[in-house]
Amino acid sequence: MDDGIPSPPHSLASLRNHICVYCGAAAQSRDHVPPKAWFARDVRTRIRVPSCNACNHGRSKTDDEFRVILGFLAGVKTPTQRELWRKASKTLRHSPGLRTRFLTQVFTDEKTGQSGIALSRSKVDDAMARVVKGLHWHHHKEMVDLFASVQVWHLKSDSYAEIRNTLVLDLRSDHVGHDQFEYMHGRPIDKPSVSLWLLAFYRSAFFAVVTGHEMRNA
Repeated sequence: MDDGIPSPPHSLASLRNHICVYCGAAAQSRDHVPPKAWFARDVRTRIRVPSCNACNHGRSKTDDEFRVILGFLAGVKTPTQRELWRKASKTLRHSPGLRTRFLTQVFTDEKTGQSGIALSRSKVDDAMARVVKGLHWHHHKEMVDLFASVQVWHLKSDSYAEIRNTLVLDLRSDHVGHDQFEYMHGRPIDKPSVSLWLLAFYRSAFFAVVTGHEMRNA
């Protein structure tokens, strides 16, 4: 079974006349969607999209940080989740500054006694918006308009399941790396600038993302 939809080969010639799917500048490389750092295990086929070097290579620290965030969110119930946490723990061991920052964000709920982490909403929103912009180009061969709104919701498992089951006939299902990243997506024929994406990482971290109307006059 394939692990995703094949992307064009990574060559400078294949990037000619392409623009960065994130900022619209001239493309100089291809970016993995989702970032390679977020995968616990190697996958045979990855999604790659045209990107400028600044958008591609300037986010390695952010990608490492989000790997740790996914590790916290996913837990350690399955072998794949445990492998992700092993890699996230290695990242923390080799990044004292990142480790200190995460330790200050960990908290324990006084009522339930359960531990959690206070995530930066802006970082999570930016990471999910980046994934959707890459996926949008991959499936529709057009970038999300730079002036369009991109709204992100972090969902609980029951909310994700309810939305998924309600819209399953209207959305297309895809995955990269099987349980490591699964997603559903669709957009109305009469409003192609609007799209809905349901993202599931390790079947434990769920997000809904909507690209909306242009906001030039907002």
